Amino acid sequence: MKSIVVVARVVFVVAIALAGITLVFCYLAVVSAGEPKCAGHEWGEGYRTGNFLRLSLATIWVVAIVGVMAVRSSKPPRSLSYNVFYNMPVFEFASTQVTLGMVLAYSILLSLLGMLAIGMGMSITHYQAILTVCLGGDS
Repeated sequence: MKSIVVVARVVFVVAIALAGITLVFCYLAVVSAGEPKCAGHEWGEGYRTGNFLRLSLATIWVVAIVGVMAVRSSKPPRSLSYNVFYNMPVFEFASTQVTLGMVLAYSILLSLLGMLAIGMGMSITHYQAILTVCLGGDS
């Protein structure tokens, strides 16, 4: 049970770092799109200010979910049925035992990190495209 606490806290720190990078690039993209050099350019689909706002809010929401998981992982479960169901061994190798609860928790945490990584990639790609169009000239 101690391993999930450590993993959840490490994932929370990584999630905060990914969210910070995403928020910085979203802000830079919105500010760059508002520059006078970009005023005459028409933006394609996916480069509106509202999209960056939604991406920022989704990033904050995912970090909040990871934070709740990190805080709740250190508290013991309240019901006995939780212990019976989630402590069922899924995989055993020598003295290591992987339970259903661990599989669920790790898969949720890794999925949330994947979502943050995709959002970070989208914000960086959009910022780079805006810079290319605005500073790249008439190409």
